[in-house]
Amino acid sequence: MAKIIFLFGIFLSISINAETNWKHVNKFLDMPRSHSEFEGIWLQDLTGGEMVLRLNQDGTGMLCMNNGYAMSAYELNYFENIWHTVDPKIKFEVVEKDGDVNLTIEQNKKRIQMRPDPDLYFSSGNCAKLLK
Repeated sequence: MAKIIFLFGIFLSISINAETNWKHVNKFLDMPRSHSEFEGIWLQDLTGGEMVLRLNQDGTGMLCMNNGYAMSAYELNYFENIWHTVDPKIKFEVVEKDGDVNLTIEQNKKRIQMRPDPDLYFSSGNCAKLLK
């Protein structure tokens, strides 16, 4: 099941972003993975949509972004303190964690405050279905 979700995530990210180069896909697949201290599901409401993260201690995870019209899903690998996706432009670092409550990530020097949503209660539609 995990392989199907992984392949589905790669398919979505490739089909949505036609500029994705296969060398980036291969680099992502060959990337070593580090153990992460972060585990859980976090949500950020966006105008008309949402961004949802599922982070696992084994260094894997999923990123789902939904703007109300289209959904993008990315498999995550944790390596050298950075969460990477198959698209080299989409990566982020966890810069702050407030106990088991809030998570702050930084992408392109922009900080994004995420709130916990362990049961995907506040997540809507496709992202919740994908991450369950």
